[in-house]
Amino acid sequence: MLEEYVIKGSDVKWRYFQEDADEQEGVKAYLLGERGGPDAVLCRHSNGAKARPHFHVGSQFQMIVRGTSRFPDKTLEGPAVHYSDHNTAYGPFEMDNGHEMLVLHPAPAGQVFLHQDPASFKKRANKSGRLMSRSANEVAWEDVPGAAGARRKQLLTAKDGPIVEIVECAAGATIPATAAPYGRFEYVRAGSVTCQGKTLEEGALRFVRGKETPAALTAGRNGATVFLMAFDVDAEHGETGGLSIEQRQNQFQEIKAMGKA
Repeated sequence: MLEEYVIKGSDVKWRYFQEDADEQEGVKAYLLGERGGPDAVLCRHSNGAKARPHFHVGSQFQMIVRGTSRFPDKTLEGPAVHYSDHNTAYGPFEMDNGHEMLVLHPAPAGQVFLHQDPASFKKRANKSGRLMSRSANEVAWEDVPGAAGARRKQLLTAKDGPIVEIVECAAGATIPATAAPYGRFEYVRAGSVTCQGKTLEEGALRFVRGKETPAALTAGRNGATVFLMAFDVDAEHGETGGLSIEQRQNQFQEIKAMGKA
């Protein structure tokens, strides 16, 4: 049976909260992992915000929509992807230039920080886990097989395991649909798409999972740019649970809008 969630960006409001020091974060919580389902948030960070070393207990995509993430060995310029297997540690990194990213899990996946519990962190860390990252400016455009009027940049390919593509479509072009047994997020970055008679504007998010092929996405009259992010078998591993829904909701304590009195 196909599992599918569709959320319009206009249906989810921004919420803001204070982090360390003067850092602020804005969050759009699309999905919070109810009943073990997918977990998806869109985050905005104040310039210079820092993330300490940590891991998530499930597979994760950080899809940088705009801005930069500076790691010790690499700077990612949005659009870009940073992927981590379950319990695979990364960081520190610094976010800048109007940083905005999608944080995506196929199931609820809490964080474990090195500075909060070093002994547990080291015991639970997945030392053989994969970390992969790539910016779109590192990849050339190519045609999408079987899709006239569409081109793509493959940030991660099937040989990597997880698959991440940025697809640009002219009006009326259809992105070929494929099954996503481990789960796939689809984010409308620009323009609009239609799906089963419904129009999804910029900021919309769809998640599909199952052996069945989901309905295809067709670009609207002004074309579309869509991020496709598909998990592989690691999505079936990791620790169960993560943060409860109440804990996630309590994280999002509203403050005044970022940069405004």
